[in-house]
Amino acid sequence: MSNSKIETLLEELIEQMSISNKEAEKSNQMLHKIYQSFEYQAHEQKKEFVSSAEAGQIISKSKYTVIRWIKSGRLDAVRINRRYFIAKSSLSRFLQQD
Repeated sequence: MSNSKIETLLEELIEQMSISNKEAEKSNQMLHKIYQSFEYQAHEQKKEFVSSAEAGQIISKSKYTVIRWIKSGRLDAVRINRRYFIAKSSLSRFLQQD
């Protein structure tokens, strides 16, 4: 086999290896993003309290409506540093009542 043929084959091999490395890196990045997404979802499921804004998103209302319900006594909440937090269980009970 001639040197030029060997060089060509080596170049092709190196090119294929670099493509494989790039594909492996892309796969790694995708797996990392998927893992982060699952971690975030697990964390969100463990949360026992949600903010007034999060409660609003859950029930498709504005956070101001949620705050109005809290102030009127329709919805139980805890106030910490001028922010309201609603227990998920309290939010579930509220939704079952309405």
